Amino acid sequence: MPNQKRIVLLTSKDNFVWTSMQEIIPMIERSWCELAQKENHLLTTINVEDSTPAQFMPSLISSDLIVISCFNTKIARFIKIIRESYKIDTPFFFYLHGLATIGLWPLERFGVLSLFTSNDLFIGTCEGDLESMKISFENARTQKIPFTISDSPMLHDHLSASAPFVYIGRISPQKNLDQLITAYSDLPLSIRENHPLYLYGSEDHLGYPNIGQKENTYLEKLKKLVETLNLEDQVTFKGFVHRLDIQRELGSNYIFVSPSTHSDENFGMAAFRALLSGATCVLSDWGGHKEYKNHYPNHIYYVTALLTDTGPIIPLKQFTETLLLAVRERQQGQPGFPEAFSMETIHLILKNEMARLPLQNESLKPKSLAQILISQQKEFESQEDIQRCFHSFSDPAFVSFFKAYAK
Repeated sequence: MPNQKRIVLLTSKDNFVWTSMQEIIPMIERSWCELAQKENHLLTTINVEDSTPAQFMPSLISSDLIVISCFNTKIARFIKIIRESYKIDTPFFFYLHGLATIGLWPLERFGVLSLFTSNDLFIGTCEGDLESMKISFENARTQKIPFTISDSPMLHDHLSASAPFVYIGRISPQKNLDQLITAYSDLPLSIRENHPLYLYGSEDHLGYPNIGQKENTYLEKLKKLVETLNLEDQVTFKGFVHRLDIQRELGSNYIFVSPSTHSDENFGMAAFRALLSGATCVLSDWGGHKEYKNHYPNHIYYVTALLTDTGPIIPLKQFTETLLLAVRERQQGQPGFPEAFSMETIHLILKNEMARLPLQNESLKPKSLAQILISQQKEFESQEDIQRCFHSFSDPAFVSFFKAYAK
C-alpha cells in the first residue's frame, strides 16, 4: 500500500515510578496503536525491559518511523545501537516529558544527544516546551501534542454551597503547597468552614533536584504550618489515593487548586480531569496549565508565578483573592470533551507530521544555553550531585527556562 508506514514504538515501564507516567505512557502507546489500525500502518511495539535491539533489528532497519515514548538508560541503549552501531537514520518522534526545561542534558549524559538530527521530532505538550527547545537548540523540530484520557470523568454534580478546595499530586516544594496553605489561611473563617482544604498525594522527598536543594521533611513542615495557623479543623492530608477513588469521592463538586511551578508541569493531568468533571480550577499561569484557558474560560482562575532569589512564589494577596473569587463565581460545568484534547486531534497532528517526512537531515545544534547546562551538569556530577544542572534560582539559565514556562 503506497501510504502504509512501518512504525516502531520504543516504550518502557521503568518510568512508571512516576504515578502520572502510569497513565501517560499507556495513552501514548494507545494513540499509536489506534492510529496504525485506522491508517493501516504496520506497528511494532518494543518494550525495552524485555527485549534487545538484535531481536527487532529487521523491523528497525526497515522502519519508516521510530517513536520513543519516554527516556531512560534502556531507551538510550536502543538509541545508541540504532543510530551509532547500525547507522539507521530513520526519523525519531521523541516525547519530551520534562526534558525540555533542562536542555536535554540527560540525552548528553547517556551519550545520545549527538545522534539526534533536525529530521527528528521532539513532542511537547505545551507552548513552554516548544519555547524551551527554541532557546536551547538552533534547529530542533518540535510539535505540541496534548495528552488525553479515555475514562472521561464527566460527572457534573449540582453545585453545593459546601465544596472543598482540593489539591491532587505529589507533596513537593515545587508545587508551592506551603503558599497554598498560607493563602487559604487568609480566607474568612466563614469561607473556610464551608470549603475545607484536602491535599491528596504522597511526599516525593526530592526538593529541587535541578538546583541541588534536598528536602526530606516537606510534609512534616506543611503539617506544622497547618498547626501554627490553627487550621487543623479545615486542612486534611489525605495521602495517596487512586485517581478513580478520588473521582468517586468528590464527583465534580470541588475547587481544584494547583499553584505548581514544577519544571515538569507540562500538561497537568489532575487539572485536566478536574475540568472534565465540571469542577472549578485555580491554577498557576504556568506550563501546561496555560493550555486550558481557551477551552474552559469560565472555570479557571489563574494566579501568577513569579521568580525570586529564593525560588518561585505565588503572590500571597493575589492567591487569597483568587481563591475567594473562585468560591463566589464558580459555575456549573458543562458536559463535553474539548476537541483540542481528543484522540482524533492527536491523530491528525501525528498524520500531518508524518506526511512531512523526510526533511533536511543535519546534526542537532545546541545553543549556548544547552551547552552551559550540559557543562554545569557535568561539573555537579563530579561533585556527586548527578541531577543538578543549575547553580541557584538566580542562575541565568534557570531564569531563561522559568520565563519560557511562565511566558
